[in-house]
Amino acid sequence: MKRKITNQQIVLFSSGKTISVWQYQTSKEIRLLKNNSIDLEEGACELPGQSLIENLEKLLKPIGATNKDVSLVLGSENVFSFRLEIPDMDKEDVASFLELEAEQHLPYSPTDFYITPATQDKKNIGDTLILAIQKSKINPFTTALKSIGFNLLSVSINIAGSLGLESQDSNYESLLLQSGDHYTFAMHGGGKLLGLRQFPHPNSPAEIQSMIRDIRITIAQTPADIQGALRKIQFLALPNATLEQEKLLLGEFGQATGLSLSKSHHSERLFLSIADAVSKKNQAQIEFLPPKPNKFEKIVQRFNSRRTFWIGAGATAAIVLIGLSFYLQSQQLNSLQSKWEKIESKVGELEKIQGQIREFRPWFKSDIPTLQALKATFETFPETGNIWLKQVTIKNGTAIRCGGSAVDLNAVLAVREELMKTPGVVDLRELASGGGSPMTFSFQFNWNPQAAAAGTVITPSLTTSEEIQNQGIDDAN
Repeated sequence: MKRKITNQQIVLFSSGKTISVWQYQTSKEIRLLKNNSIDLEEGACELPGQSLIENLEKLLKPIGATNKDVSLVLGSENVFSFRLEIPDMDKEDVASFLELEAEQHLPYSPTDFYITPATQDKKNIGDTLILAIQKSKINPFTTALKSIGFNLLSVSINIAGSLGLESQDSNYESLLLQSGDHYTFAMHGGGKLLGLRQFPHPNSPAEIQSMIRDIRITIAQTPADIQGALRKIQFLALPNATLEQEKLLLGEFGQATGLSLSKSHHSERLFLSIADAVSKKNQAQIEFLPPKPNKFEKIVQRFNSRRTFWIGAGATAAIVLIGLSFYLQSQQLNSLQSKWEKIESKVGELEKIQGQIREFRPWFKSDIPTLQALKATFETFPETGNIWLKQVTIKNGTAIRCGGSAVDLNAVLAVREELMKTPGVVDLRELASGGGSPMTFSFQFNWNPQAAAAGTVITPSLTTSEEIQNQGIDDAN
C-alpha cells in the first residue's frame, strides 16, 4: 500500500496570539499558492478546545487544501534548550538517553516534553544542543486538527527553516528573529544549530543593551575562528512582529561595537524552507514529532534487503515460520505477564523507595559544608523582588543545581552576578532558560568548601567581563 503523493504542502505557524497558514506547491519548484492569518484573544494553546477547533477551521477552510497533512511550526520562544555530551550509541537508544539526562535540565518531568537533538543527523555523538517543547503546546493542535479532518505530520520551530538555507555546510550564520512578544537569537553552521537564546521584548534602551551584552557573551563561547562570521547578525521580523519594537531595536543595535545587524524583509523564507524539507522526507530539519511507520511498513522494511530473492523463492515456508514465530512470541509474552503480576507490587514498593533515595540523597550526610553551600545559595537570592528560587538540588555534597522563575532577564542577571562573587562557587554555568512571563532559569555550579572557608572568590570562566574582553568583545555596559 503506497502513500498518496501530493503536490501541496501546508505549514501552520503559531506564535503569541497569531496563527498563520501557508500553502505551497512542491511538485517541481516550491512556491507559495495561498496564505491566511488570524489574530486570537490569547495564545492558541490557552484557548478552550472548541474555540481552537473553530479558529483552525476558519483559518484552513479558505485555502481549499486537498492535502490534509499539516506541518506545525511553533515560535522558538516555546523551546527549552541545553547541551549534552551524547556517547556513541545506536540511534534507537538515544531517545531513552535524552529522557534520562533531561531530568537534570528541564523544570518539569521529561515525560511532559517532546525532546529532540538540534540536528536530524543519522548519528549524534559528542557535545550536542538539545531542544524540548512541552507536550501541552502541541497536543491541542493534534486534537483540533484531527476533529476537522487534518493530520499533524510534522512539528518544528521557526528557526529550523534557517538550517535549510545554507549553500554550504561550512557557512556560519547568526539570526535574530522578532516575534510578537519575544526575540530569539540563534547561531548555526556545519549543518546544525550551535546555540539558541530567547529574550522578552525590551522596553527601554537599557534593556536592549542588556540583551546585546548577553548575545555577545553567547558568541564569545563559540570557537574563536568562527566568531567573526557570527557577529554579522541577520535580523528577520516574523509575521506577528510589531514595527515599534523593530525601530527601537535597530536604533540601539547600531551603537553596539563589534556587532553588525542587517535587516531582511523575507522572514517567510523560513517557512518555505521547512515546507521544502517536509515535502522531501516527511520531517523538518529540527523535528519534534518524527513520523512513525505503521506495522505494514515495518514488515516491508524487514523484507526489503539483499535476502529478498531467497525469501521470494521460499515464500510459503516463510509464511509458516512467521506464523510460528508470532505464536511462540505470544506464549512467551503470556508467561512474562504472569511473572510480572506476581512481582508487580514489590517492584512498585522498590521504585517508591528508590525515588525517596534520589530525593533525599543530598541529606544523608550531616556535613557542615553541605549546609554552608545551601546557606550561600539562598543568600544570593533576594527575600522579595522579581525572582523566585523554586528548586535546589545538591549531589555528592558539591554539585549544586538551582532554578526557578523571574519577572525579567535583569533579575536573573543580578542573581548570576551575586553567584559569581560568592566565595566557594566555582564552574558556574547557566543551563536551561525559557521565555514567557514569568520566565524560567537554571544555574549549576560546584561548591569548594576550602575556598568558602578562606573567603576566596574563584571567578567562573567565560562569564566575567575580563574574560569576555580577552575573547575580543567589549562589555556592552
